[in-house]
Amino acid sequence: MLLGSCRSGVEWLMIVCSCNALTNHDIADAVRRGASRPKEVYASKGCKAQCGNCVPGVVCALRSLIRERKEAAMAFAPVDQGAGSVAYA
Repeated sequence: MLLGSCRSGVEWLMIVCSCNALTNHDIADAVRRGASRPKEVYASKGCKAQCGNCVPGVVCALRSLIRERKEAAMAFAPVDQGAGSVAYA
C-alpha cells in the first residue's frame, strides 16, 4: 500500500520527484482524479519531469495505486450467484 502509516499510525509522506517536490500524496490525488500515465500525474501538479530520475518511481507508484483501486472496486462488485441472486464480494 503506497499511502500507509507507520506503526504509530502517523501517515507518511515521501518525496518522489525532488525537482518538482512531487509526493506520494500528489500521485494518489492524481490517480483519484483519473491519471493513469506519468505525464498526467505531472500535469495535475502543473509541472513536467525535469531530470527524469523520478519517472520509474512515478510509474511504480501509479501501477500500485491503480492496482489497489481495481482490487477495491472488485471487492464491492456484484457477484452473480445464479437463479437471480446477487451478492457482493
